[in-house]
Amino acid sequence: APLERQWTEKQKAAAVRIQAAQRGRQARHILGANDLDAARDIFAARQAMRERHLEASTLARHHSQAEGDVVTLMANKKVLEEAHQYQKKRKDEDELAAIQMQSLYRGFRDRRAVRRVREDAEADGRHAMHQRQLDSA
Repeated sequence: APLERQWTEKQKAAAVRIQAAQRGRQARHILGANDLDAARDIFAARQAMRERHLEASTLARHHSQAEGDVVTLMANKKVLEEAHQYQKKRKDEDELAAIQMQSLYRGFRDRRAVRRVREDAEADGRHAMHQRQLDSA
């Protein structure tokens, strides 16, 4: 019978921290390489295998390169679709912003022209009244 090593509480806590850091690194790697739905599927498959008490090497073989390629292709396709949708939305927003800016400028230009016409008419009216006053005097 193999001898069991007795771990101190400090060693156990350190092991838990190391395992947590490794799980976090693996999770970030999976999330970085896949879209959210694909990552959830991978996490669910790994959790199911853990619950069946399969070893880490079996987990590694389960997510083989071929499956990884398919997942990557699906993720890339989804990312491209989302990028296209984002570009379209951004283009629509840019066009709307341009239309609004043009509309604001046209309104400003037209109000300025109306103000000038009004000021010119008032000036002509004042000039005519002043001229009548001079003629009558």
